[in-house]
Amino acid sequence: MDNYSRYILGWKVTLGKLDSATAQQNLKEVYEKYFKGNEHLKPTRWIIDGGPENVNLEIKAQLENYNKDVIALIAQKNIKESNSMVESLNKRLKYQHLFLNDIPDFQNTVKQLEIFVEKNNNVIPQRVQGGYTPHELLTENTNFVIRSKAQVKEAYNARIETNKQHRCQICPA
Repeated sequence: MDNYSRYILGWKVTLGKLDSATAQQNLKEVYEKYFKGNEHLKPTRWIIDGGPENVNLEIKAQLENYNKDVIALIAQKNIKESNSMVESLNKRLKYQHLFLNDIPDFQNTVKQLEIFVEKNNNVIPQRVQGGYTPHELLTENTNFVIRSKAQVKEAYNARIETNKQHRCQICPA
């Protein structure tokens, strides 16, 4: 995830435990798509937790291939900041999307993740970002829509009303 725009740059799903190979593939795809050859984004700080899928010899070798274009920083170890933006995104994914849907199998899980990423990146405006979507901020395409504070507040109130109308059976009214 890009910390400035909050755009989800890449993601992977596994049936088993998250492993180094999955993390490596995701890092490679994100690097190739967004950072390779872009001098304005060098070096890129990759903020990670200290999990074994992120901190291992394979990832270290992969980062060395990027000639210090990507620098891995372990949250609250190499830097004082945390990876709270990613953790917040994970919480939104679970509580505002996955837990609200019937997901009977792996294929449906992938489909639900695709829906969430699309909505996060391109549909849902972020209040903390002045009402712009992550895609608008990532691409600096903010000239087409100028949102006033009143418009952001109106959208916020409309979302609350929509949520009240679509409660699940077990939620109190």
